[in-house]
Amino acid sequence: MENVSVRSAGSSNTPTSYADHASPANANPTQAPRLESHLPLNSRTGTTEGSGERPRAQLSVTPSLPNDMWSEILGRLNGASLGAFRATSKAAAAMVLVVRRPEDLIPALTASGGAPISHLTAEGLGDAEARHLAEKTSIPSLTLRRSHNVDEEGGPGIGHEGAQALAASRSITSLDLRENDIGDAGARALAGSRSITSLGLEGNNIWTAGAQALADSRSITSLDLTWNSIGDAGAQALAGSRSITSLKLKRNGIGDAGAQALARSRSITSLDLSGNKIGAAGAEALAASTSIIALKLASNNLWPEGARALADSRSITTLDLSGNLVMDAGAEALADNSSITSLNLSDSSIGPAGAKALAASDSITTLDLSDNFIGAAGAQALANSRSITSLSLRNCNIGDEEALALADNPRITTLDLRGCNIGAAGVQALEAMRDRFEVLRFDQPRPSSSPWWSPANWMPAVFRA
Repeated sequence: MENVSVRSAGSSNTPTSYADHASPANANPTQAPRLESHLPLNSRTGTTEGSGERPRAQLSVTPSLPNDMWSEILGRLNGASLGAFRATSKAAAAMVLVVRRPEDLIPALTASGGAPISHLTAEGLGDAEARHLAEKTSIPSLTLRRSHNVDEEGGPGIGHEGAQALAASRSITSLDLRENDIGDAGARALAGSRSITSLGLEGNNIWTAGAQALADSRSITSLDLTWNSIGDAGAQALAGSRSITSLKLKRNGIGDAGAQALARSRSITSLDLSGNKIGAAGAEALAASTSIIALKLASNNLWPEGARALADSRSITTLDLSGNLVMDAGAEALADNSSITSLNLSDSSIGPAGAKALAASDSITTLDLSDNFIGAAGAQALANSRSITSLSLRNCNIGDEEALALADNPRITTLDLRGCNIGAAGVQALEAMRDRFEVLRFDQPRPSSSPWWSPANWMPAVFRA
């Protein structure tokens, strides 16, 4: 069982455990429409307006949270919050709505009473509902994904006709259509939008032609084409975009040629190419970019040579090479880079030597070495780091002594030790130190005295008989 401690800024030192909060599964079901809205919090006291109750942790509340954060929060609530919202939040300037079923859309919009809606998250909509939203509402931010309800059929989702209707809207600025099926025709329509600046099209059956059309957009600054099939040709087209600054192209069959083209872009500052086929040649080109500051190359074809090439970058500050064979040689090269402050090398075949080199870095403040074999020596070296403030060592098989050494480093305020071999004594000691951490994660000790790799700890009993 995981033990998590999170301390909010400005709160008392009493941590709030995830286990303290009621599970959404225990909430009473509500009648249709399944409409949810957030309860605003008093920014001075951190209490829910009208409730008279003080939460377990003080919260510093801004007038609004990002829409994607509200979507995540509201996705865990039930419809009972609507009545409380309407009773206590008449002065609210906007609403964030979540609709779980297509048939609830129009009743939910009607129930809003004409109040302005800043963001709508809806599941399972089709072209007809998309057309209604485009023509009958002025909601600026929409997340319209295919239904994930395992008890219901997903339906056809939104196709190119729905995309065409949404593209004609003049009020939509942020649109997420993940896991629908708009295809290249829908992508071409959305590329002509004059208002959309943030567009998410993950898993929408988009190929090279669709990417080429989107590259011509003059309004889109953030584009997500994860899980499509644009290939090198599509990447080369997007490299010519003059407006896109943030680009996600995970799992698109892109190789070195596509990476080399994207490296020449003068507008892209954040680039995600995880899950593609990029090797050392592509890494070398990306390292030479003067505009890219955040780069993700997780699960590509990178070996130490690729890591050494990226170590020469002077613009990249955030780098993710997880799931590659970086090994100690690559880690040692990256440790000498002076611009990288956030580095993810989880599952990268890093040993004690690589961990020691990274521990000596003067620039790295956030480091993830989960799922590596850094050993006791590597962990002890990281415990002496003078720069690292956030460290993740999940599944690194370190014991009590190393865990406590890491916890003793006053610079480390976020520490993740889940999946490590920490015993009862180590857990007790960590519990006593948790107040000083912003985030501390670790597991309760296993009931078995067997080593972590023993089948007794992971094999079902039927196979151990």
